[in-house]
Amino acid sequence: MSLSLALSIAGTGLAASAQRANVTSANVANASTSGYVRRSVHATEIQSSGAGYGVAVSDPVRNDRPGLERALRAAATQEAGARVRTEALAAVVDILGKPGSTEGIAGAVSALRDGLERLSVSPERPELLNQAGRAAAHLAAAFRNTASDLAGEKMAAQAALAGDVARANELLYALQATDRSILAAPDTEHPATPAPLLDERGRLLKELATFLPVRAGERDSGALVVMTREGVTLLDGRVAELEVTAPAGLNVDGQSLEPGSGPQAPSGGRLVERLHWLRTELPSIETRVDALAADLIGRADAAGMVNLFADPSGAPGAGSAGRLQVDARVDPDAGGEAWRLRDGLNAPVSGNVGDDRQILDLLAAMDAPTVGPDGSPRSLQDSADFLSLQSQLDSRSAEAEATRLQGFREVIAAELDTAQGVNLDAELQALIEIEKAYAANAMVLETVARMTDALLAIGR
Repeated sequence: MSLSLALSIAGTGLAASAQRANVTSANVANASTSGYVRRSVHATEIQSSGAGYGVAVSDPVRNDRPGLERALRAAATQEAGARVRTEALAAVVDILGKPGSTEGIAGAVSALRDGLERLSVSPERPELLNQAGRAAAHLAAAFRNTASDLAGEKMAAQAALAGDVARANELLYALQATDRSILAAPDTEHPATPAPLLDERGRLLKELATFLPVRAGERDSGALVVMTREGVTLLDGRVAELEVTAPAGLNVDGQSLEPGSGPQAPSGGRLVERLHWLRTELPSIETRVDALAADLIGRADAAGMVNLFADPSGAPGAGSAGRLQVDARVDPDAGGEAWRLRDGLNAPVSGNVGDDRQILDLLAAMDAPTVGPDGSPRSLQDSADFLSLQSQLDSRSAEAEATRLQGFREVIAAELDTAQGVNLDAELQALIEIEKAYAANAMVLETVARMTDALLAIGR
């Protein structure tokens, strides 16, 4: 081996060490960067006619794991949808109140019943009559407030849906721009992968997957194609914008993505869960509240207190909770006379102050088992408690499911991080090895230089 060849080989070793140092330092610097995929270079021996002529290193490559990335996106889709449902049900629990509490409809029913029980013992006491009259007015107000709060939740959900759709469209346009930059990357003899752009593309796809279940692929040209898991194209050169339709629908390029609209309807994600909430779950809760309001009206009528509670529309049913009124003639705060709870709504004057029959009839009507929407007979209090309890159970179940899905996603994320993330201990160990290799190649150069000097000295 000639000294010039030794110099050349050592030079390739120094260049290889420098390239490895650059890549390793970039890994260390980005260890905490979200979405960063570890880079590496691969060394190969330079050979010619069976002889070694040094070392060559590849351009930096991303140590990505496409299969794990797809699994993580799918897990993120399911968890994001579950979180939307959890938050929505938690808001409903706050509105309806918890069973046994003094809040919400159940608390107002309990307050009226307690007031009537005390009044039945001492029907002559004006303060107890006034308390019962106010409790009746408070119960009607509780229904109206609940209906109003549920309507507010509906408006908030619609606004959130519009915001989510807007963000999903922003992500699609960002993916389009990023993909164009990737395709426009200049070609060289050894084309360097636009790794930062691919990292950004991965981050964008991961966030997009929280809104809709998506899958991504590339055409032969390298252009990105993004579809829903069910095959609806979202990006293929151009963006197919998502569009909210009234009252709670979702379209893309004229295709409906509403739940149950066909095989193209996606499953999972924030958008799908918001649509399901607006179209199915929230209306079901409103229907149950309206049914409870109609039940209250019917019970009072059955006790002979016709129109004590009434829906001014005259047709108890959809929307009754928001329209429910108590007869102002029994509400002392509205100028009424609470003794009418004892003597009858249409009594011309106060009657026998010791007569508790009307009060007991109203109590009996409230306690009578009436078959509810689920087919089970319950008292008014039990029905109100069941409404709150069912929402609470649904909320706890949703929270448990969201926690389970979060754990599943975190397992995949940890596996992906191990596979393509930065391990600082490994990178620091690599730096030590790079330093040793660099020093060894530098020593070769130094040795060759001394040998060359010695040869020149002989010649003199």
